[in-house]
Amino acid sequence: MLSNLPRTFRDAIQITRRLGYRFVWIDSLCIFQDSREDWEQEAASMGRVYQNCVCTISAVGAKDSQGGCFAERDPLKLQPCWLAGTEESNTCAFPASGTDDLPRELNATPLKERAWVLQERLLSPRALNYGTTLVWECQTLVASESCPRGLPDHRKLSPKPRFRSLLSGPLEESSAAEGLPEQVAHMDDFLAFWLNLVEQYSKAGLTYEKDRQVVVSGIIDRLELSTGMKAFDGLWDSHLLPGLLRGSHRYSKNWRSASKQAPTWSWLSIEGPVIYEWSLKGIWSSNKAMYNWVAEVVEANIAKQGRNSIRISGHLQSLKLAKTIGGFPYVESINGLLFRDMWFKAENPLVLALDTEADFVEYTYYLPLLSILEGQGTTHYPRMSVKRCGLVLVPNKHHANEYRRIGLFQNDQRSHAVLYEDQENNIITIV
Repeated sequence: MLSNLPRTFRDAIQITRRLGYRFVWIDSLCIFQDSREDWEQEAASMGRVYQNCVCTISAVGAKDSQGGCFAERDPLKLQPCWLAGTEESNTCAFPASGTDDLPRELNATPLKERAWVLQERLLSPRALNYGTTLVWECQTLVASESCPRGLPDHRKLSPKPRFRSLLSGPLEESSAAEGLPEQVAHMDDFLAFWLNLVEQYSKAGLTYEKDRQVVVSGIIDRLELSTGMKAFDGLWDSHLLPGLLRGSHRYSKNWRSASKQAPTWSWLSIEGPVIYEWSLKGIWSSNKAMYNWVAEVVEANIAKQGRNSIRISGHLQSLKLAKTIGGFPYVESINGLLFRDMWFKAENPLVLALDTEADFVEYTYYLPLLSILEGQGTTHYPRMSVKRCGLVLVPNKHHANEYRRIGLFQNDQRSHAVLYEDQENNIITIV
């Protein structure tokens, strides 16, 4: 009986009927909730379900299935006001109240903070968002009851237009920058979109952390089909090195995924928010910065059993870590050289971000991946700023020349000296 269904489900059925359609797909009804086998089968095709639907109904104002789609509100605040004039006048004014809240309605509601909804939102061609106002969202337009012909800056309100551009071909310069943080405006359009999406995913909520890889599978399948690129554990074959440079907020309580399905170099191995901004800021923030990759991916291996691995050629350094009185980890020495003996200024230019608190190990290794050279000083007294960013690794005790990632390390050097140039290349495997 319909009366036994939660309010949101009943509202969705009513909306479907009023739109003239016969079928509605509700995941918690169409998937056996107590059957792992049925869930795995349906989850694998969930991306296609949303991709091929007519429209997705989003109850953005509801906290749970009992919240419903229809909110109680004053209809006068949404109706046009006819301006005084002659009988022939057809001029009216639409109330502007509520327009400023649309970014929050679309992107900061409990529903939009769920990881599954991020995939559903990107893949479905259209969406009706029911909150304090009704918002239409498709691949070319975002409209509301008060702005039925479309809202300005719709690319900043919805990721659908950018995703559509990725599927149809290379992004134009303007569309690559629109709606993304300023830091990514000068970067490769596909990579900028993906890393921004990863940051959103890592902050989104999941009921079961073991679903983390499945949650993005639909988007990855769609992008692989359209671009011809190949994804490896949430990273792309043409962008493996920048994809490795994820960091974490210093005060984030991240932990390793209990499923242990993803390799340590993948963001999927971490439960908690990850960030790319500070590690790649030299590329994102300036066209004048000269940068080059000081490491090279030799091979990406897909394992039949166990976790996937990558082989990288680069300059491997020994690193000694310590902790402050407050318990924060820091770099004490590189290649046996104490921090105070390395030509640096008094302030600490070494930024260390461990993936989790449990990853702290005193003796580790550092593999630089990216080198950035920026001009400093004045025209008459120029100085160069050298910045390096790479991975903090620990050796695998059971396999020679094999390492696990435990964090990210940035050397923000403000001097003429350039470290590590005379080091020999090492080819290592990271799992």
